[in-house]
Amino acid sequence: MSTLKENIDNAREQEEKEHKQALEVINWVSAHADELAELSLQIYSRSFYKLQFSQLTHEQIITVMGIVKAGKWEKDYNSDGTIDYSACKVDGFLNIKIYSGSPPPNCKVAEEEVIEPSHYVPERTVLRKRVVCDGDTTPKEQ
Repeated sequence: MSTLKENIDNAREQEEKEHKQALEVINWVSAHADELAELSLQIYSRSFYKLQFSQLTHEQIITVMGIVKAGKWEKDYNSDGTIDYSACKVDGFLNIKIYSGSPPPNCKVAEEEVIEPSHYVPERTVLRKRVVCDGDTTPKEQ
């Protein structure tokens, strides 16, 4: 059974670790302040997504991705035709989320019915979203 002193020591250690991580986030933003100044950046140094952007144009999204250099970004498609982007562990500690970003110019988020094959249960039809651009000749997923 833990003693009160052990609980206090554990709480202090956790708080010091979170404080150090928060300072790393603030220092990272400070180092990129000139590039990020025109974007709708919210800093949440103690939440899972440390940096959050909202309703950026596609051009602004490309700017953020150029600054952050996260490599692979995860995408989620919203029902209103916007896209959420997220990247985790950028520089080892930074999680970033872009909410409700605009798709690329001349593109839209389309919902398609796709037949999902299965070896164990009967195949089923599911709705999938993807970005479709004018002149796109990419066939639907099957």
